Amino acid sequence: MIGFEEKENDSGYAAFKKRALILFALVLTAIAFVRFAYRSVFPAAGVPEGGPDTVVEIETPHMQAVQTDEQEQPSVARGAFAVTVNNEERAVLASREAAQNVLERILREQTGKIEKSSPGVIEYAGFLEHVSIVPVVIDNSTRILSEGEAYVALTRGDSVPSVKLVVSETMYEPIEPNPGPVIVNDGSLPENTRVISSLERSGVKSVTCKTVFLNGEEIIKKDRAETVLIEPVSHSIRVGTAKPGEKFDEKTFKDGGDLKFSEPVRGKVTTAYGLREGSMHLGIDYKPASPDVFAAESGKVVAVMERSGYGLLIDIDHGNGFVTRYANLQESAVQVGSFVSKGELIAKAGESGGERILHFELRADGGAVDPAVYIKDAE
Repeated sequence: MIGFEEKENDSGYAAFKKRALILFALVLTAIAFVRFAYRSVFPAAGVPEGGPDTVVEIETPHMQAVQTDEQEQPSVARGAFAVTVNNEERAVLASREAAQNVLERILREQTGKIEKSSPGVIEYAGFLEHVSIVPVVIDNSTRILSEGEAYVALTRGDSVPSVKLVVSETMYEPIEPNPGPVIVNDGSLPENTRVISSLERSGVKSVTCKTVFLNGEEIIKKDRAETVLIEPVSHSIRVGTAKPGEKFDEKTFKDGGDLKFSEPVRGKVTTAYGLREGSMHLGIDYKPASPDVFAAESGKVVAVMERSGYGLLIDIDHGNGFVTRYANLQESAVQVGSFVSKGELIAKAGESGGERILHFELRADGGAVDPAVYIKDAE
C-alpha cells in the first residue's frame, strides 16, 4: 500500500510540471507578439529605452496646431458699464454700482461746498448735461477704469459735466396790522359804550427764496414766494349808537339763519345784556331753578376751560359764526370735540355770592350780541 501511494504522488508531480512549462511558453509567446505589434504601429519611434512598459509623451503635429490656435484666438466679449456725457462715452467701469459711486462723488463735492456756505436746503442736485450710465459690450482691448481713474477722467479736460444745484431758503417775517384803532358803530350798544372787539396783533408770513448754482457759482436768484401763516389783527372797537331810552337797533344784529336759540336754563334773568353800573355786560345772568344747564342750540364743543372772570366755561360752535358761552359752571358734562344737540344736558351751574348763577353769552363773528334778540326770535 505504501509503495502504491508513492507511485501515485510521482505521477501527479510530473503532470503539474508539464502544465507549468506549457503556461510559461504561452507567456513568452504573448510578450513576443506585443513587441512585434508595437514596432508595427510606431516604426519611426522605435522602442524607447526602458522597454515597452516605459511611458513617453509623443508630440504630434495635430496637437501642436491646437495649442497654437488657442494662444492666437481673439478676446472674448464681456459686459461692462459706460458713463456717457451727452451720449459721448467718457469712462468704462466694471459695474453699474461703481459708475454710480463716481457720479455721486462728483455731486457730493459740489453739494458739500454749498451746504457749508448757505443756510438753505438743497432741493435739487444733478448734471446740466445729459449724463447716463449705459451697459456696453467690450473685449480685452478696452480698459476698465477704477472708480478713482473714472473720477479723474470725468473731472478733467474741456468737457467736464456741470453740476446744477437748486437751493431753497425759507425765512419768517412779521406782518404789521393796519394802523388803528378801527372804530365800528354798533346800534346794539348804548350810546358812548365802547367795547374792544380785538386787540392789535402782528401776523407771520414765510418767505421762500430759491437760488440756482452752477459748479458752485450763483447764477440765478428766483423771486420770493410769500405765504401768510398768521393773519394780522387790527385794534378794533365797537362804539354804541343807541340813545338813552331807545330800543337797541336789532337790525344791526347778524341774521341767525336757521339757528333758533333757546334759554340754557329754567329760571329767571337777574342781569340783562347791556350797560350795568357804567360797564358793558356782554351776556345774560340767570338764577336757575335747578343746576342743570342745556345747550341753547346744536353744535360742536370747542372749549371747556377755566378762565379769569368766567370761572369754568363751555363754548359751543353752532356754525355761521355763532358761538354760545356758558360760564360760572360747577362741572362740565361734555368734552372738547363733542357734538351736542339742542336741549342736551351739558353742565351744572355753579354759585357766586351764595347764589346759583349762570352767565350766558352769544357771540356772532367774535363779537358779543344780545342773546335775548335771538331767543325771542326763536319763540
